[in-house]
Amino acid sequence: MNKKLQRLRALFSEIRDVLVAEGESNWINGIDLIIRKIDSQDGDCAEKIKKVSETFESMYAGNGSFSDFMIWRDDFQERKKSNQYFEGLIDEVWSIFHP
Repeated sequence: MNKKLQRLRALFSEIRDVLVAEGESNWINGIDLIIRKIDSQDGDCAEKIKKVSETFESMYAGNGSFSDFMIWRDDFQERKKSNQYFEGLIDEVWSIFHP
C-alpha cells in the first residue's frame, strides 16, 4: 500500500470514528465501503484510489448529500471547533484525490 492510500485509510478511519461518535447511521455505510475498498486485495494502488474517489464523490451528489453532515453542539465554539476538525479531514481527502 502506497503512502497516499495509507493516508486515505487513516483519514477515512478518523472520519468513521467521528460519525460513530455522533451516532450517524446513514453515511457511515459509504465510509465503511470505502475502507473495504482500500483494504481489498483487488487492483493496484492507483485503481483503488480511483475507485475510492468515485465512491466518495458519489456521496456528494444532490440534496441531502454528505456535504450536509454537520456536528451539532449546543455551545457555538465547541460546534465550530468540532466541525473545523471534521472539515479538515474532508479537505485533506479531497487534496489527495485532486492535488
